[in-house]
Amino acid sequence: MSDAKAIIFVVDASTITRNGAAVAEHLHMILHAITSLPPSQITPPLIIHAHKSDLLVVRSNTPSSSVGTKSQARQLAKQRTKIILERELEKRRKTASTGVNVEGLGAVGSTGADSEADPLATGAGLECSGKDGVFSFSNWEGGDIEFSGGWVDVVRDDGIAGGEKEEIPESGENGLSELTAWLEGLP
Repeated sequence: MSDAKAIIFVVDASTITRNGAAVAEHLHMILHAITSLPPSQITPPLIIHAHKSDLLVVRSNTPSSSVGTKSQARQLAKQRTKIILERELEKRRKTASTGVNVEGLGAVGSTGADSEADPLATGAGLECSGKDGVFSFSNWEGGDIEFSGGWVDVVRDDGIAGGEKEEIPESGENGLSELTAWLEGLP
């Protein structure tokens, strides 16, 4: 972590609703590592990237189209990922503050006597300055956290007669544009 220029935490946006607790556990480890850095060290910027956002179905309000665009799916993926991770991290923070072992929330870490020495079991890294100390990314004391969403267009070869490849649609949207722009903006 001492040599990190930036941290990109990639989340599968298409499965975050099922795997939120496990994803939050791993993110908690990253947040704790960031808040444990010595004050003399520059904190690396963190972005949470909601990948596979193109797999989300967005219903449109217009009668002419029942499914939204990839950019609408990207916004939905970012919003859903943020809400779910905030909820799961708050569960971890609240459980740790009441003295209940965080391992019971789907954690894959140690149990028993070893967990008492585990700083994650105390909610370390989830400190917030917001209302009632409730965890939110906007009030996290470790620094700014940004969100991006995206996808990777893949050219497939299905082995169908002739071996023709599926063409990437000319939608003008680049699935990694937000992440690329963030990386290019780093000092």
